[in-house]
Amino acid sequence: SPYLRTFPRLPTNEDAHDESTFPTKDDDATSRAPIPPLFWPKEERQRLLHDTEIDMPLVAKEKALRGEWENCIHRWLVELKSLENDNNTAATNAVGFRDFCWADSLFWTRVLKYKNQGFAASYHWVPLVDACNHSYAPTCYWESDAVGNVHLRTKVESGVEEAAPIGPIELCYTYGEKSNAELLFSHGFCVDNNPNECVTWSLLEKDSALTDTKSRLLRALQLQPRISMHRLSQEFDFGANALRRFDLLSIYVLFILVLEDDEIACGYETGGDGPFFVCQVKGATDSKMRIKTYDDFEEFCDEQCDALMPRVLLFLDELIDYKMQGIRETTCYRALLFPDAPMSSREGFVRQLLHYQLKLLSELRH
Repeated sequence: SPYLRTFPRLPTNEDAHDESTFPTKDDDATSRAPIPPLFWPKEERQRLLHDTEIDMPLVAKEKALRGEWENCIHRWLVELKSLENDNNTAATNAVGFRDFCWADSLFWTRVLKYKNQGFAASYHWVPLVDACNHSYAPTCYWESDAVGNVHLRTKVESGVEEAAPIGPIELCYTYGEKSNAELLFSHGFCVDNNPNECVTWSLLEKDSALTDTKSRLLRALQLQPRISMHRLSQEFDFGANALRRFDLLSIYVLFILVLEDDEIACGYETGGDGPFFVCQVKGATDSKMRIKTYDDFEEFCDEQCDALMPRVLLFLDELIDYKMQGIRETTCYRALLFPDAPMSSREGFVRQLLHYQLKLLSELRH
């Protein structure tokens, strides 16, 4: 018999500061709703997340929400207050910035997006369906029909005969192909053996290779200054095969980073609409190329791949060592050396995040 695991109530803004609302190590971690780290006390967020890859995104998210609050929501509430009678003034005053943040988080973690009666895809809240927990081994899925109704259906593996399960089955579907860092950032939890585990680091963490000219080229090509490494089903990969763990955009960023200072130059045309770049790999024949667009750079990478690949592998060797050392120096990683020490669920999730990231880096390092 399928069932939905629901929480007696959604956690409130105040719950983020009340440790009693979090399960302890001996509790069932799914018995209480997790709280995203945006709402953890600042001192604990600093202690647990400093030097992790979600530290800076959290700062950016809070800054963006602050801008929305001050430039829109707060001004709207003030206007609304002027239209209210005196009896409702207290209710309006009770809504603050953190309440707005909480509403934003609640929306984006429970909303479904689908088309409704031929209109463009839009966001919807669907009772019960949005209460399903996350799993990468889902037992159900949801779908919408032509008129916008949503149906929650149990998952049946066609052509596979399975013995009837013993006991009730929790209805779970996947929240998407998200890494543990994404799950922790948005939902406040991590999962074991995440098939979508990924390690992402900003080039600002190790910026010795990111010169001003390279930064300009990244901006001109609309490439983000970061590198992402993904988990693969294969247990080991060696040499250039290890680069399959990186998406194409990360590969292009790596190619830019390993260029030497005198192999890349920036110039401007009179009356032009932006900079152009000239790249030439030392020791490679016919490698000089003028780069203005993303297609130009893609062609350059295709032609110079063999010449640049040894540099990329050496650079990754140093970068992975740097990242692994950073993880080992975090407070939560050092706490992993004492696994029996008491910890809250949020401490456990951060340790879990770091553990699997370190494991992923170690696989590639070897």
